[in-house]
Amino acid sequence: MPDIQLPYLFDAAEIRIRVPYLRQPYQIRNVREILLQLIQHADAARLPRVVIETCASDEDDYRAKQEATFEQPQQSWGQFGIIIDWSIVDYFHDRSIVTDTGWVIDLGRGLDVYESFTWSSPFDPRITLPHLRRTKEITINVSREDPADA
Repeated sequence: MPDIQLPYLFDAAEIRIRVPYLRQPYQIRNVREILLQLIQHADAARLPRVVIETCASDEDDYRAKQEATFEQPQQSWGQFGIIIDWSIVDYFHDRSIVTDTGWVIDLGRGLDVYESFTWSSPFDPRITLPHLRRTKEITINVSREDPADA
């Protein structure tokens, strides 16, 4: 994800990621990249709980795949101190990342931020360094509410 979002997340005890369409591998990869930034830059003694909310796919087969996909990060990241809860909720449209410290990051296009690219080598740095990828046109608004109201 673009680095503009990440400093707002580092002091949070809870981060809520609300994106209605988390279905495609590249969207899931973007969640993983947020988690990577957290584990690299947040205080290791106070890693956050991450709550992921998305909408169900209309297709039953795909919904089962969604559920299996979201159980993987719980297992993978829990051993490093990041607790991940996820849920498939009723339809919603707005995409955001909200912290318990009051930061609200409104994501115009959700996690669909990067232009697709075809890598020809496993050594292509764009695979692991998202800031080297071209981004799509996106509006990201960052605001802060009183944490007591959040």
